[in-house]
Amino acid sequence: MHLKFAGNDAKALSTRLQQQAQGLYRTVHTPVVLLDQDATADKIEQAFDGIAKRIEPNDVFVLFMAGHGMAWQGDYHFIPWEALYENTETLVKASLSQEKLAALLKRIPTSKSLIILDSCSAGQLAADFAEGKQFAMLTRGNIGDKSAIDRLMRATGRYVLAATTEKDFALEGHDQHGVFTWALLEGLKGHASRAGSNDGSISLDELADYVRAEVPRITQQKWGFEQIPMRLIQGDSFPIACKAGFDKPGCKP
Repeated sequence: MHLKFAGNDAKALSTRLQQQAQGLYRTVHTPVVLLDQDATADKIEQAFDGIAKRIEPNDVFVLFMAGHGMAWQGDYHFIPWEALYENTETLVKASLSQEKLAALLKRIPTSKSLIILDSCSAGQLAADFAEGKQFAMLTRGNIGDKSAIDRLMRATGRYVLAATTEKDFALEGHDQHGVFTWALLEGLKGHASRAGSNDGSISLDELADYVRAEVPRITQQKWGFEQIPMRLIQGDSFPIACKAGFDKPGCKP
């Protein structure tokens, strides 16, 4: 069930955000990056505990999760590395459920948070494996159920960007990344900045607009399939990074 490029996505996005937030924020903490076998439920919870001890109410918090996900009874579940598929019930029990994720996020006492989900549906994978199908490595699958992401947003009260809607597939294998994450990385370079903007920063709205346009364009051109990302907003947009090359205080060149 392990994906090919999720680790690349996590490393690249954490590095890009850390580098390009330098001119925007007074202090940028070293990101906690859990890759592959380190992305267990216990280590994810430990990471939240560590972050909760140092984060302040006016800080900005970003959570990026790339891997398998599934919707079960209308709720979103993230499948950690160690989870094995025996049946749906055991997979759900081993997952980080919406309720667990909401409880973890409540430990983060800040009003500015961004959750990014580049996730697929383990339920679809399980069904294909049960039928003896060879599951294509380029497919991350679907986020599961749009209502599950809606409920996750309401439960956490955060700004959420998700790789795909409803039962569409989220694809990987574009320049050694998931397409959704690749578009995020390109947007953060400065491509997400709106035409005519003299501001050196990139806002969440700008980034979401760029990803919404680029992801279906790339997937349609490359695979003949339109992957449509989701944006769910609770609260106002805020700057998330400086454009590449605008790394002086105030996002100046």
